[in-house]
Amino acid sequence: MNVQEQISRMKSIMGLITESDEDRKKNIMFKFWDKVGFENAPLISDFDIDESMFNSYVKEYLGDDYQNYVIKEVDSIVNNITECDGDEFSVRVNYINFNETDNTFGVSLGINFNSPIFQTIDLNDSDDVLTAFGQIERCVEDIINDIIYDKYGTYTTSVFIDV
Repeated sequence: MNVQEQISRMKSIMGLITESDEDRKKNIMFKFWDKVGFENAPLISDFDIDESMFNSYVKEYLGDDYQNYVIKEVDSIVNNITECDGDEFSVRVNYINFNETDNTFGVSLGINFNSPIFQTIDLNDSDDVLTAFGQIERCVEDIINDIIYDKYGTYTTSVFIDV
């Protein structure tokens, strides 16, 4: 049975389980992740599971490695971003700061000032530079959250360029 068939079968099973039987849903998710590997598993949007429950399953399943998985994924995402809205740039993760209280994180970015975007703005005009930084920060934040939230149930509340 291929992964798509397994997903379809799992969706059917999950749909039959009542909301009050969350332990059974969790056990099914854990067995599924064990079988296909967490990194190959579908995203939250592929299942009819409450978002907060899905997040708690992921955190419990990954245990102490949860933040390491998120950091590795965010780093990979950021390293592969090369443009946004036609503006080309190169960024890297300086650090990620987790907030355990509300299950969010912040990302500090470094930027390559040789990036093409800086050839199109006046570096002596602070408004131009701040506007470019803001556009890059929002773009990177949106890209990160589109992927990370569906996979890990967490999101970034801030992305900022640290110069």
